[in-house]
Amino acid sequence: MTSLELGCASLCRAQNPPVIGTVSPRQMQVFVELPKPWPTPLVIPGLERFVFNAGQKGIVASCIAFMPARGKTDLENPRLIIGQQQEAGLNPFYWRHYRVPRAKVASFVQGLLDSSVDSQEWQIKVPLGREIFICAHAAHDRCCGVLGPQLVAQALADTDLDNVAIHECSHLGGHRFAPTLIEIPSMSCYGFVDAKSLRAICLREGSYQELVTKHYRGFMGLSAKLQYAEARMFHNMGWSWLDNRRGSAIIDGNVIRLVTPEKEFEFTLQAGPGVLSKQSCRDDSAKIQPTYIISD
Repeated sequence: MTSLELGCASLCRAQNPPVIGTVSPRQMQVFVELPKPWPTPLVIPGLERFVFNAGQKGIVASCIAFMPARGKTDLENPRLIIGQQQEAGLNPFYWRHYRVPRAKVASFVQGLLDSSVDSQEWQIKVPLGREIFICAHAAHDRCCGVLGPQLVAQALADTDLDNVAIHECSHLGGHRFAPTLIEIPSMSCYGFVDAKSLRAICLREGSYQELVTKHYRGFMGLSAKLQYAEARMFHNMGWSWLDNRRGSAIIDGNVIRLVTPEKEFEFTLQAGPGVLSKQSCRDDSAKIQPTYIISD
């Protein structure tokens, strides 16, 4: 038996746990173009201070390194993709794209947080469209380091996906669900992704109900319990939900209310059986993953 067969993703897949509700929520996300190999923990000089300062302002933020989707790029002036959720709940992240001299990346991002820089100085225009980031952070987890690049290679060989920007990226969380990915601008996260489900995500085709049931981990702008209710909306309303997700999310005991501009939806959440699983290939200890049962 190979080491990968004993890895966290293979062991977790054998348990077949629900993947929904497993995304760590945040309100600000910074993607930085940075060549591999990436160390673990990921250190982008100066940006760890930015994450701390954002937290002091009540903003949960993280930084993810990524490789350019196709071809070469100017890594001395890396591309930055920065998204922030302006309002809590179901509301979207707003995205800006920049090219910034590498030596100024940290001060620029900090300046955006403090509103102390001219954000238009290095802002660039990019075609409107979705981008896919697949974890391939080998130093952080061997399952991600093997399964992620394999999935990216399959995607690049699929000519139907030529117009979709697909990147290898650093740690996304949830190694045990490898391959994992995040899609922007929707900030939707997926796990146990294969070639079929990746095509569905990229092209918005096929059974979205099956995708939600087997692969959808949740919307990064919500807490774990609220992710269950948001996933039910995706399951019921289809692909258009991801582009039109708006409104507030309220939890009161075991009752969740999602209030959209059109209608209010109410769900009941009950605790389900926890799943004891190995969290990553770097940690042999097992932890209980909470699960929930949701009803309309």
